[in-house]
Amino acid sequence: MIDKNTINRQHDEIKQLLAAIGGYRSLDNITENAFKISLLLGQLAGKINIHLLHEDKYVYPDLQKHQDAKVKEASLRFMREMGGLVNAFTAFKGKYMSAPAIKADPAGFMQERDLVFKAIAERIKKEDHSLYSLVG
Repeated sequence: MIDKNTINRQHDEIKQLLAAIGGYRSLDNITENAFKISLLLGQLAGKINIHLLHEDKYVYPDLQKHQDAKVKEASLRFMREMGGLVNAFTAFKGKYMSAPAIKADPAGFMQERDLVFKAIAERIKKEDHSLYSLVG
């Protein structure tokens, strides 16, 4: 059985970190707070890794056993789509995990952050409205 409370809590924690990191909107603000941003990015990476592990180990296997074909098909589609997002986030994190890397290219950081974070937020919204809503 899927623990929707855990999923909702994880989604909320991820969205809070996305908002905290995304709140740095100017190049000067990003440069001045690069260390704090790098710490928040590390926290976000940890939350995303835990969430993905939880989904892979518990959520998607349970959904694959669901009697409703719509649920099975939706879960397969979500599993297939996830790879690209994980790769994009991993590349972003690898490039900007340290304060010096953020300071070296605050404009690039902001541009890539906005793209990747938008994709993560859209993914969470899709999961909540198009997948987890199917299982009550």
